[in-house]
Amino acid sequence: MSKSRNLAMSKKRTMAMSKRRDMVMSKRRDMAMSKKRTMAMSKRRNMVMSKRRNMVMSKTRKMAMSKRRDMAMSKRRNMAMSGQLQESIQALRRKRR
Repeated sequence: MSKSRNLAMSKKRTMAMSKRRDMVMSKRRDMAMSKKRTMAMSKRRNMVMSKRRNMVMSKTRKMAMSKRRDMAMSKRRNMAMSGQLQESIQALRRKRR
């Protein structure tokens, strides 16, 4: 009687232990999975953000480039204009003489 009871108790105990172990393991597995998932999510988010940042950067770079080009063009135009003015002034002076 006592022997069989002891056997039953030990069996129950081992069952409880294995149950607990299973629970812990599943918890760990779930945590690992969620970690992986969050990692993947953050990776994707970072990719999207960097893409957006690059797009913005290229936009600003393009703007800067066009600005520089415009500046150079206007400078050249101004130079040409001033050159023409100088020439016209010289021509006027010549005419006066």
